[in-house]
Amino acid sequence: MKSKVIAAFFLSMMISSFASADRIGICAGCHGLDGNITDPLYPKIAGQQLNYMIAELKAYRSDARQTPDSGYMGLLKGYTDEEIRQISEYFAAQTPKPGIVEADEKVIALGKSIYEKGIPAKNVSACAECHGDKAEGRSKTPRLSGQNTSYFVKQMIWYKTGERTGKMMPDLVGDMTEEEIEAVGLYLESI
Repeated sequence: MKSKVIAAFFLSMMISSFASADRIGICAGCHGLDGNITDPLYPKIAGQQLNYMIAELKAYRSDARQTPDSGYMGLLKGYTDEEIRQISEYFAAQTPKPGIVEADEKVIALGKSIYEKGIPAKNVSACAECHGDKAEGRSKTPRLSGQNTSYFVKQMIWYKTGERTGKMMPDLVGDMTEEEIEAVGLYLESI
C-alpha cells in the first residue's frame, strides 16, 4: 500500500510539471493516471508513439476520426495544439505494462504467427511490417503491445465494417475472421 501511495505522489508531481495538468487529469479518468487502464472499453495509451497520439487526438478534435464511441472525444474541441502535445508527451513517457491474458497457448501462438507472418492465403500482411517486431509501433503507427484485447478486437471489427476508416487497415483486416483478430489481440495483450 505504501508503495502505491509513493507512486501516486510521484505521478502527481510529474503531471503537475505539465502546463496541461488538468487536461491530463481528464484523460486519466478513462485511460488511467499512468495510461495502463485495465477497463477494456478504453485503450491503453502508456508508451504510445508520440506522433501517432498527437495525430489521433487532432483527428478526434476535428472530427476527422469517427468511430461509434468517439462522441466522448468532443471534449478535445477546446484543446490547443500545445495542450494536445503536452498530453501526448505525458502518456508517451509512461511505462506500458502487458495485460494478464488467460487464453489457450495455441490461440496466442496463432496470434503471434499472424502478427509476425500474416496470413498469406488471405493476402493479410504481417502486422509487424508496420507496427514493429515487438509491437511498439513506429512514429506514425501505434504501439499495440499490451493493448486490451477487447478494445483491439472492437477497433479491428470497426475497420472491417467501415465504422472506422483508415488508409490501409480496412483492407488488411477485411478477410480475417473474428477468431483470428481475437488471437492477434490476445497475443498483443500478452506482450
